[in-house]
Amino acid sequence: MVNEIPMIRVTYGSGEGPTGIASYDAALHDAGISNYNLVKVSSVIPSNSRMEVVKEMPDLGPFGNRLWVVQAKTTVKGSKGKAVAGLAWVRGDEAGIFYESSGGMDEDGVREELIQGIESCKNLRGWEFGEIGMKINSSDVNKSEFTTSVVVGVYGKSESMF
Repeated sequence: MVNEIPMIRVTYGSGEGPTGIASYDAALHDAGISNYNLVKVSSVIPSNSRMEVVKEMPDLGPFGNRLWVVQAKTTVKGSKGKAVAGLAWVRGDEAGIFYESSGGMDEDGVREELIQGIESCKNLRGWEFGEIGMKINSSDVNKSEFTTSVVVGVYGKSESMF
């Protein structure tokens, strides 16, 4: 049997709905992960993993299972502008780090927060790091509905809840 290298997939989505949770569910659906129970973890990337940004998620296992995730989420209602969320990541010689930006309304502000945050996280550790990766998702706000943007790092495949 061949040992598979663990995969972290960064996916993203946008959604609208009559409530904040409905728009969040729609954004998760757009990201391909709405049928799983998301378990948020802190932002450390195991050194033995690979990463890729995807829009289409592969088969992650039976619906209703749990997925381990790092998540950036922004929900806005009835205002001008955008709902913007983003993840930045960097790999080091020991492990890697994610940094999430939630609650943004403009891409430049989210990008700046991601850069400042990931640099701060890097400075706390005595590791050598590679190049910073980043994914920002921006959704135009519908004035009469809630709008949500998500960017989610999904660790591996789903696991049974039981």
